[in-house]
Amino acid sequence: MTETVAEAAGEPSAEGKSDHPPVGRNTNDKGTADGENSNNLLRLWSKRWQPLIAAAALIIMFLAYFLIPNEPLMIIDADTRQLDYVAVNSVEGRVRFRTPVAVSATPGARAACMPGLFEPSVMASVNYALFKDTLVIRASGGEFLPEDRRAPKIRLTEESSLAYGPQAGCGEHEALLLPIWGPARIGAPPQPQTLAALTDSFNGLLLAGSVKVFGQSFSDHRLYPAGEFSLPAGAQLSSGAGRLESGPPWWGFAAYSGGARGDAFAAALTVSASTNSQGLSLKRLAGGPKPERIEIGFLTRLSNNPIVTGLAALVAGLLAICQVLDSIDKLKKVGGGKPNEN
Repeated sequence: MTETVAEAAGEPSAEGKSDHPPVGRNTNDKGTADGENSNNLLRLWSKRWQPLIAAAALIIMFLAYFLIPNEPLMIIDADTRQLDYVAVNSVEGRVRFRTPVAVSATPGARAACMPGLFEPSVMASVNYALFKDTLVIRASGGEFLPEDRRAPKIRLTEESSLAYGPQAGCGEHEALLLPIWGPARIGAPPQPQTLAALTDSFNGLLLAGSVKVFGQSFSDHRLYPAGEFSLPAGAQLSSGAGRLESGPPWWGFAAYSGGARGDAFAAALTVSASTNSQGLSLKRLAGGPKPERIEIGFLTRLSNNPIVTGLAALVAGLLAICQVLDSIDKLKKVGGGKPNEN
């Protein structure tokens, strides 16, 4: 019999289909199977891992809210004419005078000049103030221990005072480091007459200062900078807006130059202290009756934390990989999905 051209080519004849496979068709195409596996992997990344990574990022932020320490380190540097603090530790609040200091146990009594040791009582209010270039210390409780052990101790009350410096009338004097160990406040309360006092002796004024804030990481207790604030002149900075003794403690000292600057009106107590307070209270001149808060919010501490930013970069990288794989999958679908099919 004569074979038709169609039958020779493997195409079905009128009587039926040919037993030969069509020309150009590969029934065992390994490339097609590999393409299908690749597409399945891409779909797995884009549909499953991408939302899981986004959920992991939200969990990290949720955990960070509870794990990141909420007590940043605040460092206070200031020049002030007055400082008050509540002594939570009498030993840490001691001030030693190696040269004579004028001790007045009661008002109107003649001051006695003698070297010795000042020790406040626990939870006593201590006030350091400058009157021109002379330091005056007052405390609501405590005692003065003369260097001469034969002399009796002097009990100190709110009416007692210690004067030290050029105007004290006790002769030689030197620089001092005055301890701060408890809730503290620097500067006098802003009042309308405070500016007028500048022409007198500007007693109690905060002259200048700054507050530097450092956050703490939750894994290795590293410190990282979180912000810095400048203090306005004439303001008052304190541990809290309520009673002073209820505020977080400060630790540090106030340096008294002993009037060595030569200008009585330029003398100031140089304060260097730190606290773990969540915020500080600030009262400004012409700032209104309510105090303002100096604090660092959660998002600021979160964005400055090196560990959290590292985790955020990792999550962002994984999400970017998911986006790239998803784009490749879409391009393959636009191209037909099966590159080896004719």
